Amino acid sequence: MTDVAEAGVEAINTNVLAERAGISVGSVYQYFSNKEAILAALGERYIQQLSNNIITALQQDVSGLDFTTIVSQVIDPMIAFERQYPAFRHLNAGQEGQITLAEAAQTVEQEILTNIYK
Repeated sequence: MTDVAEAGVEAINTNVLAERAGISVGSVYQYFSNKEAILAALGERYIQQLSNNIITALQQDVSGLDFTTIVSQVIDPMIAFERQYPAFRHLNAGQEGQITLAEAAQTVEQEILTNIYK
């Protein structure tokens, strides 16, 4: 079955998404107005998960660790996230008036910097 990671956002429609979720298309439209709304919600969920993973990694006690180990503690969770959710990089969930993944990523970067320089 086609998914975002394989075919890209353009190849996905609400029928495919409903089938993949095991629900009717009508059920999809009870919660989301269109495909873009679904993808926006998915993108926001991914960004929140990634942000939580990175913040958790940054809050570990790194005193006494060398720089390479410290960087690995931040980068490794990001790589693991990319492997677990390959569709993440294919999403561009932004619509006019909504936050885009790029803007959300900037928010994550700011949280990282805030935690580093506390």
